Amino acid sequence: MDVRLLYPNEYVAAADLIEAQRKTGKTGVTLTIASVAVESLKTNRGSEKKPIVRFKEMEARAAKGGSPAKKLVLNKTNAKLIAKMHGFETEAWAGKQVTLFPTQCEAFGETVDCIRVMITQTTTTDGVEYDRDTGEVLPADLPTAQADPQPAGPAPATRRQPPAYAPSPRPARGNGGTKTAEQPEPVPTADLW
Repeated sequence: MDVRLLYPNEYVAAADLIEAQRKTGKTGVTLTIASVAVESLKTNRGSEKKPIVRFKEMEARAAKGGSPAKKLVLNKTNAKLIAKMHGFETEAWAGKQVTLFPTQCEAFGETVDCIRVMITQTTTTDGVEYDRDTGEVLPADLPTAQADPQPAGPAPATRRQPPAYAPSPRPARGNGGTKTAEQPEPVPTADLW
């Protein structure tokens, strides 16, 4: 067991998702958003107000007498990723699903475990399309990509079709892009932690 799991916390941590990955063999955990609200958190600097995401599955487990419902402290990166999929109004996120996965990122000059939201579609609620791997907005005048075999040689830039999610290699953060990491495969919602 991961030592970080010996000390229960009311917030979802990367260690929770790493443990879920170990148990299931899958990396992502799909949850349904119940609500988003700004709450006060105790920090090393006292108390700070942060956006918090509550999940229906966690609340249902707590209501059945299970462990307390874990919440996600929503950082800017994950807020932007959810907004790309479900729009910029947080009230509209209730009932929408997100897939969380553990990864590593640079924070305060060191590489640390963190949580990211998996992009599971390529079109935002207002119709803007973006590259699933980089998050960059695609120009409106690009032709649509073909799902059939690719011609030899470098492929021209194309607009991506919004098919079902398929993992694709992408540069891993914090190592100069020399290694690649697979996009995680989502796990059906379950009581994993």
